[in-house]
Amino acid sequence: MKKMIVGFLAVVVVCFASRAGDPAVNDVWTEGGLNYRVSQKADESLYLTLTGSVATNEVVVPSSVTSNDQTLAVLAVANDAFKNKTAITNLVLADGIEFIGTNAFYGCTGLSSVSLGSGLVSIAPSAFYNCRVLGEVVLPNSVTNVGNSAFLLCEGITNLVIGSGLKRIVSDGSGTYPKNAAMHLTVNGDGETVIADGAFGSSKIRSVTLRGVKYIGNENLGSNGAFNRCENLESVDFGDDLVQIGVDSFYGCKSLGPVSLPDSLVRIGESAFTQCTNMTSIAFGSGVRQIDNSAFYSCSGLTDVELPASVAASVTTAIAGFVADATAIPIGTRMPIAPQLAPVVNAKTAAITNSAAGSTATGNPPFTIAEAMNLPVPRRSV
Repeated sequence: MKKMIVGFLAVVVVCFASRAGDPAVNDVWTEGGLNYRVSQKADESLYLTLTGSVATNEVVVPSSVTSNDQTLAVLAVANDAFKNKTAITNLVLADGIEFIGTNAFYGCTGLSSVSLGSGLVSIAPSAFYNCRVLGEVVLPNSVTNVGNSAFLLCEGITNLVIGSGLKRIVSDGSGTYPKNAAMHLTVNGDGETVIADGAFGSSKIRSVTLRGVKYIGNENLGSNGAFNRCENLESVDFGDDLVQIGVDSFYGCKSLGPVSLPDSLVRIGESAFTQCTNMTSIAFGSGVRQIDNSAFYSCSGLTDVELPASVAASVTTAIAGFVADATAIPIGTRMPIAPQLAPVVNAKTAAITNSAAGSTATGNPPFTIAEAMNLPVPRRSV
């Protein structure tokens, strides 16, 4: 019996000695004024979650922390970790940190600078909500998810760069990105990227640069334009990968200037550029095949439009794109005018010209493209 007890105690002592320096789930580590909680993955491997606390105005999160000769990777920032800590001005996340939790930096109204390391995968809802003086946000290519309201009310953002990891850029619920930030948007897509319906609608975005974006608006031509009513939007660089501009995509973008469309573009959806009254010219790429009804309706500033030869063979043609609710008619045929519109276009003598073929299509009576875009034809509401 005595031997059994001694043996048992020996085992306990050995086990205790082997565990004394080992990290355990929910252990709290502190390093550099930051607190971490030991967490566990599904495969039972351990990592650290940053839970908060800082004595300075700068939060610099390392890729790993060592305690008692044990080193664990830092992979996450916990929910509410720095919520409403208004003294924080700078945030630096090392490479390899994968997840920023819900409300992690919510209400950090003094936060002006953020550096997000490569390897970041997900930014949870409201992670940076109301960080109102945040100036620039660059989402690395590793980011595949940005939650609802993640950057809402971050009205100080001047430059937003979205990497190739976000295959579909959306605005869920009340919105993902700021509505009142006079910012420049850059999207560095992977050639298949979609800027979904409503992603930046009714925002004060000033300019857009697109690379690797295939669709503006939903692939199935939805009805809530990606940049609908962005009245301060002045310029868009569409890049070389764009295939389709969806319904209402730039509807009511009254400050948008001249537009140059890439050769990759095949279709322009209904009312895509309706009421872009500051647009003076459109340069179509060689690949456009279809311009849907009212695509450029009520673009009263247009003076220079050249239609490529590719449109002439289209089922839905350029003429339909410049007249609200018109029936699609091939270039070279007469344009029917509803009787109630005849007085509006009567005595117009200019023709619609196909630049490539040199052919002319006249209305009945004839009218110019610019005049057609201003015919008072009722259109559907948006």
